Amino acid sequence: MTQKVKSNLKPCPFCGGVGFVNKHTFITDMSSTYGITCIDCRAETRQFYKTIEDAENAWNRRIDDD
Repeated sequence: MTQKVKSNLKPCPFCGGVGFVNKHTFITDMSSTYGITCIDCRAETRQFYKTIEDAENAWNRRIDDD
């Protein structure tokens, strides 16, 4: 099951669109993982993360960050 949850994300690094957090809940053990997808161009994080914060950090990371 996938559910969208509210989040503070930078614009998409490819198109400037809005990203959203995808929450994937596994019915077998009710655990969840999180990934980010752009609403406009459908770019997404390459993996899913155990916390929303980890997914947000991955999405918000930019090559020019220190």
